[in-house]
Amino acid sequence: MFSMKHCIEAKCVMNGSNHLTEMDKRPSRLCSVCLVKLTWNLEVNTLERMTALSDFFLKHNLIDDYEKIEQDIQELKAVNYQ
Repeated sequence: MFSMKHCIEAKCVMNGSNHLTEMDKRPSRLCSVCLVKLTWNLEVNTLERMTALSDFFLKHNLIDDYEKIEQDIQELKAVNYQ
């Protein structure tokens, strides 16, 4: 998807899965390596993408994912990410 292969770097949504149960155990976030690939490949604004994901997680009561993405957003803002 998006010219990206399965991730072998870290726990990532792009890790390969052999069945639905295994896929459901994957995190809903990209690792930093895949995030850089996606940002470069699709010219994605990372902060906008993460904010939209945060809204989605909150709307669907995915509190663990919401808290993690909010932490990521704060870290990006702290380094003045463009």
